[in-house]
Amino acid sequence: MLQILSDSEKVSIHKTAKRILSEVGIRVRSKIIYDMLLAGGGEPDKSDSIRVYLPEKMVDKYFALCPKQFTIKDRTGKETVMKSKGNSLFYTANATHYVRGTGKKATGYLS
Repeated sequence: MLQILSDSEKVSIHKTAKRILSEVGIRVRSKIIYDMLLAGGGEPDKSDSIRVYLPEKMVDKYFALCPKQFTIKDRTGKETVMKSKGNSLFYTANATHYVRGTGKKATGYLS
């Protein structure tokens, strides 16, 4: 199996991304999304009305909620289960839609 990044490099990228989200923050132009981020634990910037900081604990909390696998279907209905640490999927399309299911398993559909 091809491995471009070592495990320690992946950990370093993950830690750096979390630090950027907590220290630099993100600018969110959608009021709805901005309010959702604040409700979820984000912290507003006092001098920039559209910047929100995502504390590392918040990122960890919501990252842990991501499913370890999900199913996608092609136009013919053939299902592919995407698993954590599983095979990579390379797909190009003008739209990819993921539909949140009611259970713990998220189901995705490619159009």
